[in-house]
This record gives sequence, structure tokens and C-alpha cells, in this order.
Amino acid sequence: MGTSRNLRSRPSSNPGNLQDDEGLIKGFRSQFEERIASDLVSRGIRFRYEREADKLTWIKPATHHVYTTDYVLLLPGNRQIYVEAKGRLTGEDMAKMIFIQRQYPGLDIRFLFANARTSAGRQKKNAGEWATRHGFVWAEKVVPEGWLT
Repeated sequence: MGTSRNLRSRPSSNPGNLQDDEGLIKGFRSQFEERIASDLVSRGIRFRYEREADKLTWIKPATHHVYTTDYVLLLPGNRQIYVEAKGRLTGEDMAKMIFIQRQYPGLDIRFLFANARTSAGRQKKNAGEWATRHGFVWAEKVVPEGWLT
């Protein structure tokens, strides 16, 4: 077995004063890249190395998820209340619900906590305080009559 080496990219100098089609190259990210440039130059192959004109913008693709609410209360006048029942509110739950709230601003999403005073993820706030802070209506233990009218 060979010895392990740190393979992370690192700034490199350009001791051979290699040039691409646009002039002197400031420095290479690795000795490997430097060797490639040296080879290309020695073979007369035209190239550019990390030039501004060659930068490409890209978007990291979104990941798609599906959320199934625990309950949908079907109320008179075609009103609906989405109820998320939580015994414990995790950091992952909080992030997911904020994404859903932002992407579906017209939905009436509410929380029903087993105990609203339990901690919310790793925050100092409890679940009820977190819900209030983020504009969610919430209750504890049972669906309140006020939600049904």
C-alpha cells in the first residue's frame, strides 16, 4: 500500500511562468493542474486556465418532498384547517413547516401540541413560543371549539 497524501486542492505557484491564450497564469490550484498546463504548452495546444470568461453559473437542483398533514378539518363554507399534531417539535419539523408555510401562504396550518411547553428543537423557546413567533395558530391537547366556528 502507498502512503496516504492530502489530496485537497491548494494554491500553487507558476514557477515555469506558463501562459494560456490570454497570457501569464497567476497560479494553479494543484501541482497536477500545473503539470497538465505544462504538457499542453509543450504540445502547442491552445487553452485557457480558469478565466473569468469561462465561469458558468449554476443552480443546485431543488429536492422535492411531500408533506402529508395529520388532519384536515372540513368546516362549513368549504373552509379547511390543516392540523399538525406534535408530541415533540424537532428542528427538522420546524424547518419543514416554515418551508410549507412560505410555499402555501393561503393554507390555514395549525399545530396541536401534546405539551406546548416542551422545547422546540435545540432552541431555548418552547413549541408554543416557536409557533407564535412564526405566525402559526396552535392549541394544546384537543382541537378548540373556536377553531370549528
